[in-house]
Amino acid sequence: STSEPAAPPAKPHRPPPTREGGPLVRAPDQPALYLAHEDLDVVRRIELPFFASSKATEIPMPGPPASVLALDGRVLVTVRTDPGLLLILRPDEAAGLVETARVELPGDAWGLAVTADEQTALVTSAWTHQISAVDLQTGRKLWSRDVAREPRGVTITADGRAYVSHLTRATLTRVTDLRAEPEVTEVPFTAAPIRVVPGMEDRASLGYTAIPSPDGERLFFPRRALGAFGKEAWNGQATVDVMLLASETSLASRPEKVLNMWTGDFQRTTGQLFNTVPRDLTTTGPGPIQKQAPFIQPRAAIYRARTDTLLIASEGTDELVELDALAIDPSIKALRRYATGSYDTKTHTSTCAAPSGVALSEDEDTAYVFCRASHALRTIPLRRVGKEAAPEGERLALANDPLSEAGARGRQLFYNAHDSLLSDGFGCAGCHPEGRDDGHVWRQEPGSWSFMHAYSFSTEDELKRGMPRQTPMLAGRVAAGGPYGWKSESSSLRLRVVTGFSIHRWLGGSAGEQEGIDASKDLVVFLREGLRPPIRRERPL
Repeated sequence: STSEPAAPPAKPHRPPPTREGGPLVRAPDQPALYLAHEDLDVVRRIELPFFASSKATEIPMPGPPASVLALDGRVLVTVRTDPGLLLILRPDEAAGLVETARVELPGDAWGLAVTADEQTALVTSAWTHQISAVDLQTGRKLWSRDVAREPRGVTITADGRAYVSHLTRATLTRVTDLRAEPEVTEVPFTAAPIRVVPGMEDRASLGYTAIPSPDGERLFFPRRALGAFGKEAWNGQATVDVMLLASETSLASRPEKVLNMWTGDFQRTTGQLFNTVPRDLTTTGPGPIQKQAPFIQPRAAIYRARTDTLLIASEGTDELVELDALAIDPSIKALRRYATGSYDTKTHTSTCAAPSGVALSEDEDTAYVFCRASHALRTIPLRRVGKEAAPEGERLALANDPLSEAGARGRQLFYNAHDSLLSDGFGCAGCHPEGRDDGHVWRQEPGSWSFMHAYSFSTEDELKRGMPRQTPMLAGRVAAGGPYGWKSESSSLRLRVVTGFSIHRWLGGSAGEQEGIDASKDLVVFLREGLRPPIRRERPL
């Protein structure tokens, strides 16, 4: 008799490098990256390793893709349409990806994460402020629940708890019982607890992402603490807040007494004490005072397990910043900085501008970075402790900007925090993420040196100084010729942009610099042509 040939052994399941979606991810089952190229309405598949001459496979999407997540044999993509979409696709050698299921969700589907068994996906819908669960086996929506505005990053613990970050506040959202009747709870979580001004614990913005530690004991939330003290902190401080999951408490604790004190005399500096960068960023006060922020506008992050460090995509400074993940406050001081591209101070443009996505190679020696404002992908060889600087990586140009030359330059200016004249250390996208608003009220000081700030001085009377000004939304609202300003004080949008260069800083500045006037023209083009308005349903008044 003859026996049947033995079936080939089943391939072992390959877990994904991360269970959180983002603009850029590495596939677990093939040497490739997947990129959600939102501004061009495509997903790209990039073979690894890639070089400057490499070609990416382009997969058209039904709308702007926000997040992509590669699983073993499947790729998930959220699409910012109305209704929002979760696409389930399979890799295909010829087409790159082939759609196998499409799940309709609340509009503006954005963030994405899967459970440990990879059976359930959670999707945040930013503009419609909802979170939804999807059964990945059946391609069916299980439920949707309303949450606070602008939910963005989402992560799911091994025991099935989900935590959601928001773009407009520090408080998180927790969701449990994901497969049954979900329980949605708000979790207060102070931004920069050792540096925050009392009463401003929930003043935070730019909470795009939530990152778990490999052991599942901590969660990391990069964001902007608008109520935190620091040198020249007109707009608060950059922070990475660490949650201990067992207790849902912050690793950093607030001091028993909060003192507002200038610590320059107690810091070791180079040369004179005034206007110099301290060598030692620790202080004798209640919390560290920084001269230089570790990053500006945190847009994406990933945990580097072999070194216990965090890699943060610093959108405003065109850098990938490496932080100590075991520190009480990882954002106190950067361990290493990696420039994503070369910056031209005359044109205010970079060869890899506004990094918004980051992924790691399997050996974690190389970072892959997507730069949104220049439509480019970079490899960054990472340094090891005690090693010299790593060699220069590869740069892959993915596409030409769909806007005019002026609009393309304006796109880079919108995210740019390099230039002290135009931004004073904070890009337009810092207060107007994606052209929307940050959800906060600022104060504008009147007078010849008009300026904007998150808080003013230290006494109760001084904290009440200035005129309250809520951050306005720009996307879809600046087509008119003018006037602009809270009291129509600027006759045109360009004049309002130039005025903004002056007031969006700590002690004001000159709005008449020719450099700023020239740059404002390009920025206006982008504000009108490049910002996507949120979804809007036509309905009778």
